[in-house]
Amino acid sequence: MTPFFSRNRRERELEDEIQAHVDMAVAERVARGESRVDAERAVRREFGDPGRVKEVTRTMWGGMWLDRLEQDLRFGFRSLFRDRGFSLAATLVLVVGIGANAIVFTLAHRVLFEDPPGVGSADELVGLQWLNENGDESSWSYTDFKFVREENGVFSDVFAYTGFPLTAAVRWDDSPPSPADGWVVSHNFFQALGTGLALGRGFLPEEGVTPGTHPVVVLDHAFWQREFGADSAILTRTIALNGTPFIVVGVTEADFRGITPIDVSPDFYVPVTMQGALAAGWEEMLERRPGESNSWLKVIARLGAEASLESARSDMDVLAFAWQEEFGDWARSNDVAGVRMEVSSDPGFSPGEAERLHRTIWLLGIVAGAVLFIGCANLVILLLARGSAREGEIGVRAALGAGRGRLLRQLLTESALLAGVACVAGLALAYWGAGIVARLLPFYFAADMTPDGLVLLGTVAVTLIMTAVFGLAPALKLSSTDLGTTLRRQLRNTRRSPARSALVVGQIAASVVLVAGAGLFVRSVLAARSVELGFDPENRVLMSVQLGTHGYDAEGVQLFQRGVLERIRALPGVVSAALTDRGPFSGRSTSNFRPIGTEYEEEGLNLSMNRVGAGYFETMGVQVVAGRPITEVDDGYAVRSLVISRTAAERLFPGESGVGRIFRWRDDEWTVVGVAEDAKYYSLGEEPVSRVYVPQARVDDGNLTFVARTAVPPAGLVSAIEGAIHEVDPAVAVFGVQTLQDLVDGQTNSYRSMAVLVSAFGLVALILAAVGLYGVQAYVVGQRSKEIGIRIAMGARAGEVASSILGRGAVLSLVGVSIGVAVAFGLGRIVEGMLFGVEPQDPVTFVGVAALLLAVALAASYFPARRAGRLDPMMVLKEE
Repeated sequence: MTPFFSRNRRERELEDEIQAHVDMAVAERVARGESRVDAERAVRREFGDPGRVKEVTRTMWGGMWLDRLEQDLRFGFRSLFRDRGFSLAATLVLVVGIGANAIVFTLAHRVLFEDPPGVGSADELVGLQWLNENGDESSWSYTDFKFVREENGVFSDVFAYTGFPLTAAVRWDDSPPSPADGWVVSHNFFQALGTGLALGRGFLPEEGVTPGTHPVVVLDHAFWQREFGADSAILTRTIALNGTPFIVVGVTEADFRGITPIDVSPDFYVPVTMQGALAAGWEEMLERRPGESNSWLKVIARLGAEASLESARSDMDVLAFAWQEEFGDWARSNDVAGVRMEVSSDPGFSPGEAERLHRTIWLLGIVAGAVLFIGCANLVILLLARGSAREGEIGVRAALGAGRGRLLRQLLTESALLAGVACVAGLALAYWGAGIVARLLPFYFAADMTPDGLVLLGTVAVTLIMTAVFGLAPALKLSSTDLGTTLRRQLRNTRRSPARSALVVGQIAASVVLVAGAGLFVRSVLAARSVELGFDPENRVLMSVQLGTHGYDAEGVQLFQRGVLERIRALPGVVSAALTDRGPFSGRSTSNFRPIGTEYEEEGLNLSMNRVGAGYFETMGVQVVAGRPITEVDDGYAVRSLVISRTAAERLFPGESGVGRIFRWRDDEWTVVGVAEDAKYYSLGEEPVSRVYVPQARVDDGNLTFVARTAVPPAGLVSAIEGAIHEVDPAVAVFGVQTLQDLVDGQTNSYRSMAVLVSAFGLVALILAAVGLYGVQAYVVGQRSKEIGIRIAMGARAGEVASSILGRGAVLSLVGVSIGVAVAFGLGRIVEGMLFGVEPQDPVTFVGVAALLLAVALAASYFPARRAGRLDPMMVLKEE
C-alpha cells in the first residue's frame, strides 16, 4: 500500500498536530504565571477527549472518506486474492477485449484523425480525382494537372506526385549500384505540403519547367541516414540515378513519411521534368498526344483562405466545362466523354482506397467491440455467480448494520479493481501486439501503431464506463440482499435468472458474427488459391533491370539480354530462362491492334499486351494450345509473329484457331503463329481477357524482366542469377527480385490477413461463449442440486434430468445463433468488396457457422448435464 493510504502515518501526523496545539496552550498559561500542572489540567478541560478531537479533525479533513476508501481497497484486494481463480478468470476475459480495442483505436486515430507527420495545416488539403463517365477513377495527366493548377479559383496551391515508386540504380563515389525507389513530384511539392526540410531546400519553380534540364534530388531522411551515414555535407554532392548525375539539394525531415499512412515512403524525390532518368521513354508523358492519355499522377490541392469543400466542388464543376472547351477536340478523337473532376476530404486516397480502408477499420472495430462485449458479459456472469455464493456473507454484514450504499460501494470497488488490472494488462497487450497487427493488416501501413496518450485516455474511459455498466448490475442485485431473504432462498430452489440467460444469448450471437466473418475470409483464401492461374508458379524466380537510362541503344539491349540469358541458362539448377517486359500482377499494358478480316479491322481494339522472348511459355508453364510459341526466329527481324490468348482467338476468330490470321499493328502486318492458354496477369479475379504476346526484341525499350525456371527452390539461386546480370554490366541495378509463388501469394495477402485477424478473435469469442454457457449451466446444476436429488430419489431417470439441463442450453444456443445469423446478414455489406469468390451472405458459410456454434454450445452444456444426471440423492440430502 502506498504511503498516501498508510493509516499509521496519518495517525502520527494528526497526533503530532494535536500535541502541538496542546503544548502551545500550556506554554501560554505558564507564561501568564500559572503552574505547569494547573496549566495542563486547564488545557485538557478546554480540549476535551483527544480521541474525540482526532475524529472531528479527521472528518473536517476528509479523513473518514479516505479511511473508508482505504478500507474498501484493502477488503477488495483481500477478497479478490482469496478467490484467485475467479479473479484470474475475470481479468483474462477482459484483457483481450481491452487490448484489441486499444489497437483498433490506434489504427482509427492514425488513419482518420491524425494529421500526417511533417505536413503543415493538413486540414486544408483535399484530394482531386479524375473520373470518367462511368465513375471509374483514373490518374491525372500532367497536362490536366497544369490546367487545374492554373485555372482554378479556390485553391492556394495544387501539386502532383506519382504515388507509386519508380526504381532506379543509385551510385555515388565508387560504390556498386543499388536499387532505390523514388517519387516524381511537381516542383511545389514540399512547399504546398508545408513540409520543412532537415537540410537544404526543396525544388525551385524553374526546376519544374523544361524536361531534362535540372537534375536535382531531395533525399528521404531514413535513406540519407542509412546510405550516407547522416553526413551533413551531402548537399551539393552528386549521385547517379540510372547513370544520370543528380545534385543533392535537400533532405526531408525525419518524421515526414508521405501524405497518407499507407504510402510507401520513397528513398528520394526528383522533379517531374526529370522522370526520364527513372523510366525510359517517360519524357513523352509530359505531353498530350493523339490516342494517348498519358495519365500517371495523383493530384492534391490546398484550399484558399476563403474556400470550403463545397465551393471547391462547385469550382471543379466549372473547370470541367472549361476543360471540355480547351481539350474537346482531343477528347472526341480519343473517345473521352463525360469526365468529372471530384474533390474529396481524403487527400492522397483514391475513393476506392478510402472506402476499403474505412471498411477495414469498421470491420476491425466491430470485431474488437464484439470480443470486449463477450468478455464483459462473461464478467457479469462470473460476478452474478460469485454474488450468489456471497449472499450469506452480504446478508450477515447487512444484519450487522452495513447500509446498502456501503455494500454497493464495496462491491463496485472490487469491480473497479478487476477492471483496472485488466486495463493495465490490456494496454500492455496492445503495446506488444500493435506491431503484429500492423504486419497482418491487408495493406501497407507506415505509421507507428504504438498506442499514444490519446488512446490511453480513451481506453481508460472505456474501462471506467465498462466498470459502471457491467459492474453495477451485479452490485445492485447483491447489495439489496438481507439476511432473511438469504435464509429463505436457501430453503427454496434457486430461481432462474433472465439476466444470465440474456447474457449467454448475447455472447453466442456475437460469436456467430465473428466466426461467420472469419469463415467468409477463410473461404476467400481457399477460393483465391483454387484459381486456375494459367501458369505454374512453382520454382520460378523473376528479377528486373532498366537499360533505357543507361545509354543502351537497340543493338546494345540485344547484346545485353543475350549475354545474360546465356549465363543464366548455364547455371547449375536452372532448367530454362526467358525474357518479358513485366511479371504477372505487375501492372498492365495495352495497345491498339487491328485484326484483318474482322469487324474490328478499321478501328481496331485495345488489347492487353505482353512482350516476351523465346522460351517464355515453356519457362512460365503457359500451355500453347494451337500453333507454336515464340522462338529465336521471332526475336529476329526477318518475320513479324504474334501469339494470342485463347479468349482473343475465340472472340476475334470464332470457329477457328486463329493461327495464320493477320493483325495490323504499328503500320506493319503481324502473323499469328500460336494460341496460348488464358492466364492471370493483372489480378486473380480478372475475367479472361484478349491478350497479345509480342516478341520482346521487336519492341525493346530496355525494361527487361528475366524469368528463370529452376529444378530446386529458387531462393538459393537468386545471388547467382544476379551475378550473371552483373557479369554483363556491373553498373546496372537489379530490382524486383522475387519468386513467382511470392507474387501469387501477394494477391491473396489481403484475404489471408483478414482471415487470420478475424479468425483469431472469432476463436477467442467462441471459447469465451462456450465458457460462459458452461459456467451458467454448471451454476444452475449446483444451485438446483437439492431439487435434482429429490427428483432422482423419487424415481426420475438420470437421462431425463440430464436432458432437461441440456434442453435449456439448446434453447439458449438456438436463440443466440438465430440472432447472430440475422445480425451477420445485416453486416454483410461491410465486407462486400473485401471478399474473393464468395458472397457476403454465403449460405454455406452461415450454415456451417450455425452448426459449429450449436455443436460447441451443446458440448458446453453436456458436461454440467451429465453431472446433474449422476448426482447421488443421498449425498445431496445429507449436505442439506
